[in-house]
Order: sequence, then C-alpha cells, then structure tokens
Amino acid sequence: MLFNTAQYWLFFTAIVTAYYTLPARWQQPLLLLASYWFYMAWDPRHGILLAGCSLVAWLCGVLMEDCDRRHAGRQDGRRRLIFTLGMCCLFGVLFSYKYTGFFLDSLRDGLAWLGIRAEIPKVSPFLPVGISFFTFQSASYVIDVFTRSAPAVRSPFMVMLFVSFFPQLVAGPIERPDNLLPQLSKPHVFDFARVPRGLAICLWGLTKKVLIADMVAPVVETVYSVPESFPAQILILATVFFAIQIYCDFSGYSDIATGSAHILGVELMTNFRRPYMARSIAEFWQRWHISLSTWFRDYIYIPLGGNRVPALRWVFNIYTVFILSGLWHGAAWTFIAWGALHGTYMLAQRWLGLLVPKGVQSAVSAVIPAPLRTALAIGTVFIMACAGWVFFRAGSMADAAAVFAGLGDWRSFSPGQIWSLGLPRFEMMLALGSIAMLLAVEALIEHAPNWCSRLWAATPIRWSLCIAQVYALLCFGVFREVEFIYFQF
Repeated sequence: MLFNTAQYWLFFTAIVTAYYTLPARWQQPLLLLASYWFYMAWDPRHGILLAGCSLVAWLCGVLMEDCDRRHAGRQDGRRRLIFTLGMCCLFGVLFSYKYTGFFLDSLRDGLAWLGIRAEIPKVSPFLPVGISFFTFQSASYVIDVFTRSAPAVRSPFMVMLFVSFFPQLVAGPIERPDNLLPQLSKPHVFDFARVPRGLAICLWGLTKKVLIADMVAPVVETVYSVPESFPAQILILATVFFAIQIYCDFSGYSDIATGSAHILGVELMTNFRRPYMARSIAEFWQRWHISLSTWFRDYIYIPLGGNRVPALRWVFNIYTVFILSGLWHGAAWTFIAWGALHGTYMLAQRWLGLLVPKGVQSAVSAVIPAPLRTALAIGTVFIMACAGWVFFRAGSMADAAAVFAGLGDWRSFSPGQIWSLGLPRFEMMLALGSIAMLLAVEALIEHAPNWCSRLWAATPIRWSLCIAQVYALLCFGVFREVEFIYFQF
C-alpha cells in the first residue's frame, strides 16, 4: 500500500474517520489493527515477523524491569543477559534476512580468490519490506529500557503499536520510545486545524515524490544501467538527478508520514532538514536521515567513546559508524564503500580544520565575502555527496568504477543525447524546472525563514500555493505505482 496511490488515501480516510468517531478506548486497538493491515498488504507473512520482533522487545523490557523491582538493581548481570539475548534475536533476524546471502557470496569469492573451491550454497534473499526500520526501532526500545532511559511498558499491544505505527513503519523516521510511546498512549480528540496542516505537509511530500523523484527516475535508470556507454556530461547529469531523486523520494515519504501522523494527533521527529544546504559534511549528516544518524550517534558512536578518545580510536569509531550505516542501507560492497567514503570525509574535514592555521582561515574569511563563502561551501558539500551517491546507486563496484572512469570522457558528448535518456524534451524541461523550484524554495526557507513563515501565514497565499501544487500534480505527476527507494532497506 503505497503513499502515492488512491488506495492509501482511501485507507487513511477510513482510519481517521473511525479513529475520531469511536470511543477513546478503541483508538489504540484501531491503530494497531490498521498498522498490521497496512503492513500485511505487501505480504501477510511479514506480519508474523513484525509481531515477533515487537514481542521480543516487549518481553525483554518487562524482564529487565522485573529484575530491577525484585533485586533493587543489583542483578545487573541478569539484566545484561536478557538485553544481550534480545539484541541477538532482533539483529539475528535482520542478519538472516538481509545479510546471509551477501556474506556467503563474499566468503565464496574470497576463497576463490585464494584458489580454494568451496561448495557454499547460493542464497536468494527474501527481504521483508522495511525490516531495517522496525528492527532498529525495536532495538531502540530495548536499549532505552536497559539503560533506564525509558520505563518498560507492561502492555505488549502498546509495544507492538510503537513498533508498527503505520505512517512511519516502512521507511521511518526511526522513532524513539520517549517521543512516540507517550503520544500513542493517550487518547486524542479531533482538532480540525490539524487536518489542513497535515494535508499540506502530505501534499509537499507528494509533490517531491510524484513530480520530481519519479520524473527523473527514468534518466537515472537509463544511464546507471550501462554507465560505460555515456560521456562525462551525461554521467554528471544522471548523478545529480539521482541526488535529487533520492532526496525527494525519501524526504517525500517522511513528509507524508509526518503529515498523516499529525492528523492523527502524533508528532513524528524531523527526518530531513534541507541537507543540500549544508556547509560541511558533519552538517550534512545533521540534516540527512536524522533519525538514523542520531540512532548511530546515541547507540554506537557515543558508547564507543565518541571523539573523547585518542586519535586512532576516534578514527575507528568514525569508520565503524559509517560502515555500519552503509551496511544498514544494503548488503553490498557499494554501500560499504559509500559509508567508508563519508567516514573519510568526516576525518578529512576534522584534520584539515586542525592543519590550516587560524590566521589563514581568518585571512580567507576577510578576503572572500560571506555569501560567496556560503555558496562555495554548499557547492563543495553537494559535489562530495554526489560522489558518494555514485556508489549508492551503482549496481556493483564495477559500475561505480565505470562512472568515475567515464568522468574523464568529455569528447563524445552530443547535446541531442540528453533527449534520449528516457524522458521526452518537454518532460526533461519540466523535470529541470521542478528541481529549480525545489532548490529555490529550500534556499528561501533556509535563508529567509521568517519571511517564509509570514508568507505561509497569509491564507490566500497558502491556499494558492496548495492549489498550484494540486494542479501541477494532476497535470504532470507520475502516477504509476513507483515504490519508494528506501522500501528496499
């Protein structure tokens, strides 16, 4: 059940109507049933896995809290055993479904490289949609109860609802217990003001998905399917298009999830904050997929010591976090390379800042005007991000190498090639115009937020903008059922 289909909006309308019509005591059971109905629409078998992860998290929380109650916190060894078993169950499920085939293939290839022939079976992965998201959300609950950052919930159904809440179930944001559980635990009364605001957020998400991401997708697919066949100019265009596609696709999903939850009286965490306006790679990761980056920060990076460790240990911490982040996205060496590249970016940014004397930095700041420095910084970060997206999008390391090798071919380009990349001339111009519109809107929000807020507060302007978006979607939107990119993660 995709957000960009009439099926979802009929489903959502029915759920909202029932949610605010039924007595308050039925709101949580309704949301739980709706969430499982939503998830099992892909495959009924997936519901068993979702329920299993939720019940493991609930049981671990109850058992750990019971240890505290019975032994006044003295049985830390028993709590640690329960925590360890729970995490092994959750991540064992994730590993078995997502990574078994990758590691067996890598082992087979490694042994072959050493001249050893081994009969290692070929495993065809069956990947339940959104498995990385709900296992990480389940793990966040277990970790928070273990560290006593959150109390255990005695009702298994509340933990199941926390893990499965349908707006953010399949592609996030990855919520934390202290934000989502209190909101789901209390009844909500209908507030009409929430409806237009939530729908406006959903409309912006649909615009990014249907009018931009799905519009440029054919160009990206055409070029990245045979990257060795195209010159540098086309490869750069396709890579920039993919940077826009993945941002609009993923942040569009997050917007629709946020808007849907808002109508139901629930505020989800912000998952994107104009990442292509970042002025450094560190800032980029404070703006991109915030729920995942903060998950790794709080549960991996800080427990490893963060940056309060010797230099070599800090290097290890950085690479550990970013390589795990790459593996979270997919079981392939391309994702590992993507994560390692961003880890290298973080190290280079830190060390270059330490190597360049303060006096030189001040002199450069005095010579180059602030607006130009900002533009140069944003442009540099965008280019670095695009270099990483090559690994993220390429089907293999060989394809990624072909893209980088093709960047040296500037001679065989013909402008007419642009119109043979899967988009007719009008659609290509429309895609470029939509991207320009997106970047202009984000630049205004970034650099003139107060002016944008006043503009949006004016009812005629707000309605005019929403009507214009609806008109553009109806006239030019891509309404075939295109899955969101992050469903595969």
